Amino acid sequence: MIPVSNKLIESTIAALKHNNFIVHYFATPEMAKTEVLKRLKNASGIGRGGSITIENIGLIDAIKNERLPLWDYKTAEDRITSLHAEYYLTGTNAITSDGKLVNIDGAGNRVAAMCYGPKYVFVVSGVSKITLDETAALERIRTIAAPKNAIRLGRKTPCVKTLCCVDCDSPERICRKILILSKPEPERITIFLFNEIPGREAGF
Repeated sequence: MIPVSNKLIESTIAALKHNNFIVHYFATPEMAKTEVLKRLKNASGIGRGGSITIENIGLIDAIKNERLPLWDYKTAEDRITSLHAEYYLTGTNAITSDGKLVNIDGAGNRVAAMCYGPKYVFVVSGVSKITLDETAALERIRTIAAPKNAIRLGRKTPCVKTLCCVDCDSPERICRKILILSKPEPERITIFLFNEIPGREAGF
């Protein structure tokens, strides 16, 4: 994985802000988790998408420990309910240096919520998700995120063996919807971006 320089982080944050995203940058995942949790204290409802990042930094466990109203994504009912939540939590597959979020989904509940529904969307991500452009973002997804997620989910897709997307026709395919968020409505999407130790990324 190509190291992300401080200059690239700074320019990406500036581009995201220019594109209507609210961005907060943290030195550690723990600091990001603490800030997100503080902002959710009075939430009337919290939905979530599938995200290794928000699980690995301990955010979901912290929300459950606080007994906040969390709707998971593992049942069809919860996925639909999450679209009506006040807050929606998710990671992202990639962030481009010109200020866009790029995501590929299977069922589509995650990208749907990022587009429309919940009043506020909180995107939690490490700097390892930053890529130069949309082409690099899709390449990252197809060679890193998608194969690892297919393995995690126990899918029988070609990428489990090849470790790279082959644009398969498998019925267990997880890459079905592509979303490129460029200029969302102002004040709706907040990105909590945190620094990572190379080789110890929080998610993929």
